[in-house]
Amino acid sequence: MTSGNYSVFVPSSSTYFLPVKEDNSQQVALEAYPSQDH
Repeated sequence: MTSGNYSVFVPSSSTYFLPVKEDNSQQVALEAYPSQDH
């Protein structure tokens, strides 16, 4: 994939989708977007 594109990150909950930058770690995405289950 080319730089600047967004990939859909699917957490173990599989209850929602998070568009996160490929150059960002998944842990950072989880912190920025907490689970909606809470």
